[in-house]
Amino acid sequence: MYLINRKDKSGFTLLEVMVAVSILAIAVTVIFQIYSTNIKSISLSEKYLNALIVAEEKMNELSLQKEIGDTLNVTKTNDGQIIKSEIIKTLEDRTSDLPVIVYELKVTVYWQEGKNEKSVNLKTLRLVDKTI
Repeated sequence: MYLINRKDKSGFTLLEVMVAVSILAIAVTVIFQIYSTNIKSISLSEKYLNALIVAEEKMNELSLQKEIGDTLNVTKTNDGQIIKSEIIKTLEDRTSDLPVIVYELKVTVYWQEGKNEKSVNLKTLRLVDKTI
């Protein structure tokens, strides 16, 4: 076997190239994981925003009803969301002397995210004149 004695030592050794490629591979992997996490976060934010819009629409619908009373309503949207709306008479002991009835309006939107169920809740109060 012949050994070649080279005086010209410029260039990289195989070990240096392998270390550089390994570091590059780790860096690219980390960047892709961060990117993937951001995509998932954006998707989840979009679903929360969509559910919030649906809940606000339902809340506005309940707020504008002429006749109001204790009710519970559950509906399902085309997107697979479940909308639960409740109107409950509340604070009766505190408002018995007042000329109004206080109702609590609750809207909850549920949806499935993988194996977990997510939800958005909205609550407000509505005053209705007592009829004599």
